[in-house]
Amino acid sequence: KIEWDGVSTITPWRYALTVAVGLEPPAALMDDAPPRFAYATATAPMVGLEARAKAADRAAATGILSSAAMVDLYAQIYAQDDITGAWATSSETLREAYVAASEADRLAAIRSLWDGAGDAQARYSRQVLTAYAAARLPAGDSLAQYAGDLVASMLAAGLDRNAMRWLPQVDEGSLGWAQLVLANPVRPAAVSAGALDSFHDADESDQYRKSRFLVAGLAGLGRVDAGVANDFAAQVGVDLTRQTRWTRLIDQAADVNNQALVVLLAGVGMQGDGWDKMTSVNLYHIVSALNRVGLSAEARMIAAEAVARA
Repeated sequence: KIEWDGVSTITPWRYALTVAVGLEPPAALMDDAPPRFAYATATAPMVGLEARAKAADRAAATGILSSAAMVDLYAQIYAQDDITGAWATSSETLREAYVAASEADRLAAIRSLWDGAGDAQARYSRQVLTAYAAARLPAGDSLAQYAGDLVASMLAAGLDRNAMRWLPQVDEGSLGWAQLVLANPVRPAAVSAGALDSFHDADESDQYRKSRFLVAGLAGLGRVDAGVANDFAAQVGVDLTRQTRWTRLIDQAADVNNQALVVLLAGVGMQGDGWDKMTSVNLYHIVSALNRVGLSAEARMIAAEAVARA
C-alpha cells in the first residue's frame, strides 16, 4: 500500500519507486517539484500521456525532447478517445496546424499552441512542437509579421534551410533577420553597423541581452568585421576580449582541433537554469570554438537560439 500522508516533498527515490510500480506521485507534490522531475516524467513510458505532455512543456525547451518526439507524444494523445480536456484539445489544435484548409487557419492553430503556454520555457517547448508545421507555411508578406516566431520555431528543430525562405520577408534589424543572419548555412556578407544599430534600437530585452548575444554570435561566426563588432559590443557593455581560465581552455582546444573537448567545454560554459545566466563572452567563445572545429551547424543553432530566447 502506497501512503503519502505526511510526505511534503518528492525525492528521486520516492519518484522512481512510484513510477516503477505503475503509479504516479500526487499532483500537489509534482507541482512543487524541481524541474528535473518533469524531465524524467517526459520520457517515462509508464507515466500517463497527459502527465508526460505537461512535463514535455518543460523538457522540450531543454533539448530533452525533439520536435519529432513531441509530435509523436501529441499524436498518441489524439489517438486516445478516453483522453479529454486541455491536452486533447491541444492535440487537435496541432493537427489543425498541419491540415487546416487555409494558411491563416494553420497559423492560427500554431499561435494558439504558443499562446497557451504558461511561461517562456513552455512557450519555447511549444515552438519545438510546431517546428515542422511552421516549416510547411509558405513564406509570404501576409504572414511576415509573425516571421520572428516562425523562424524561431523552425530553428528549434534545426530546419535552417526552411527558415531561410523567410529572409526576403524580414526587415533588416528585426528579430527574424537576426536569427536568420546567424543561422544561414551559407556565409552571408558581413553585417553592417547600421543593421546592428537598427536591431539595438528595437531591442526590448532585459539589459539589451538580445543585442549582446547577437554581436557575440556574429563575432564567433566571423560574420561581422572585428572593428564593427568591438564598437557595437562596447555600446552594449560587452568586452569580447575578456579572458578567463575557461575561455583560454576552450580556445586552446579549438586551436588543436580537439572537437570532443570543445563540446565538453561548451557544455561546461553553458551551465545555468536559463539564458539569463549565459554571458555574452561565454557565448562568443562557444560559438567560435564550435565553428572552428567543424561544428558550424551546432554553432549557428546555438547562436540563433540565444538571440531568440534572451
